[in-house]
Amino acid sequence: MREEGVFAVCARDHHWQSWQELSSCIIGKETNKATFAPAFIVRQFQHIKYQDQTNLLVGGNIADQGSVTGRVYDLYSMPSSLSQRLSRVTQVIDAGLEQQERLSLALNKMFGAGYDKHFVSGIKDSIIQRFSANAQQIIQQTLLDVERKEAKALREQAVDELQEEARLLFLDTQRKYQHDLPLFKALIKGEPALYKT
Repeated sequence: MREEGVFAVCARDHHWQSWQELSSCIIGKETNKATFAPAFIVRQFQHIKYQDQTNLLVGGNIADQGSVTGRVYDLYSMPSSLSQRLSRVTQVIDAGLEQQERLSLALNKMFGAGYDKHFVSGIKDSIIQRFSANAQQIIQQTLLDVERKEAKALREQAVDELQEEARLLFLDTQRKYQHDLPLFKALIKGEPALYKT
């Protein structure tokens, strides 16, 4: 994966996650669906052998010519309290990604309204960005209870709050475009995707 500028990167198929930058884990999960290859620095680090499994973030300004040797300061350990409960944390993050996918499917109906696809993409991207920002806060808040709550309770709490957030954003979008009949009808058609369980 190649990125310009400063970005947190989670190596594909590895549990290298940053809980300082929650987005790195989400990026890692999302790139699993795509055909990206990790940057050279990440591939290089994958071949370094450790006796114990290590959860690491590779962060910073990563480019193809990056070298592990020269970039040791960009490798951070994950806090042990979260590392020990990785499955609980993963379930909460998965709940956020699932809800984002449902919201995306619901909004996709707008593309059938007959408007320019760039116009519709702009509307959709804006809503998804708002959801992502709010979802990150919800997930971070939920993870404060990672040591006190069981995995099922954590996931249920996250799902409830994330569903509520997605529905509020969707209803807000419906209200905003209620006088634009083609868009409003498309949003009504998309609504069931949001409520699927």
